[in-house]
Amino acid sequence: AFDVERQGQAHFTARFGVLEDIRVSSPEAESMSVNFDRDLSPGAITIDGPGQVIDGALAIGQVTVNFAWQDVVDLLHDDEDEVEEVCHDNTARAESCRVFRDQCRPACNAPGAGGPPDPADVENCLQTCRDNADPDVRDAYEALDACIATVPECTPGQACEAGQCEPHDQGCLRASCGDAWGPVDEVCSHRDWCEEIRTPAPEAPDVEGLLSIVLPGASGGLRFTGADDVIALSGLGLGEETLHATVHGDRILGVDLNPEHGRRLGLSLTGRPNDNFRLQVTP
Repeated sequence: AFDVERQGQAHFTARFGVLEDIRVSSPEAESMSVNFDRDLSPGAITIDGPGQVIDGALAIGQVTVNFAWQDVVDLLHDDEDEVEEVCHDNTARAESCRVFRDQCRPACNAPGAGGPPDPADVENCLQTCRDNADPDVRDAYEALDACIATVPECTPGQACEAGQCEPHDQGCLRASCGDAWGPVDEVCSHRDWCEEIRTPAPEAPDVEGLLSIVLPGASGGLRFTGADDVIALSGLGLGEETLHATVHGDRILGVDLNPEHGRRLGLSLTGRPNDNFRLQVTP
């Protein structure tokens, strides 16, 4: 219930009360519920316009709130995926390609003191080059060499027929084996790139029971005086016992407000010049 009484010109007092016990619940066994006992005068506030004063008081008894523990765990569970940016480059592969293409293969085909190398020795040398190369480099060049081997050769210095290439005519061979050159260019050209690695968040654990929060009470007084620009809160308290939260009957949280001074405290906020203010806490 709520009641407003006019005390005078721009002067009012408002009171509220709980006329019956409050019991909010659900048919489900593990669900939110609220229990608050009947209280006819838990608080009031008075606004005195002419006097530039606001007075208020609050004094309520125990309030018990229950939540399904699963709902609380789900709410607090971090369901954000873990995202990491990982960067790479193909420096090692590009270097392997350079050695294979510019050093190892030419050395195998280089003529010796006695003339052109023996074809068997050339093939053994090239096989060693392939074995020592990066696997992607080896595979790309094997596919390219296989394609080049199918291109008919024409006699150097004479006109080539359609589809023929002079030996070592890279432009003609590239045109004839364009599809095979693509992978070679890809593995041999230096590049770097970054990718996003996403690790899905784990599912919230399945739990049972209730989170029960017991507020032993709440009390305090409010006074605002416009003449001196002061807001004073007095007798602030959370009841005569420890505010606590339990799960399965085990306490997981306890709060005592100023237990060495009667479980009460006060504070005041005073306006100062130049938009400053003074905060004082007692005791």
